[in-house]
Amino acid sequence: MHRDTYGQPGLYVGHFSAISQRDTFVDPLGWGKGQLFINGFNVGRYWPTIRPQASRTLYVPAPLIRGENVVMMLELIGPPKCLSMECTVEFIDHPIFNFTSDN
Repeated sequence: MHRDTYGQPGLYVGHFSAISQRDTFVDPLGWGKGQLFINGFNVGRYWPTIRPQASRTLYVPAPLIRGENVVMMLELIGPPKCLSMECTVEFIDHPIFNFTSDN
């Protein structure tokens, strides 16, 4: 990623290996706004800085996971979480809910 293209829309593609098929969740915190694809399947859209949303994470069902996987993010704002030429997204084993209290 070049300095003059930082913060602009882009398509980010990565690969990861999985030992077993399990339900998982993607936490897009640190990314802007866009769509997430796993192995060509549109998992959903993310916009982690906008509220209200019931969940910050995106659910990835086990049948989508293979031994070798492709994750693709169509980022419309630009990811602030990139270090140098590497951008990351976190896969976790639980959802993160955004609940607020009206008290």
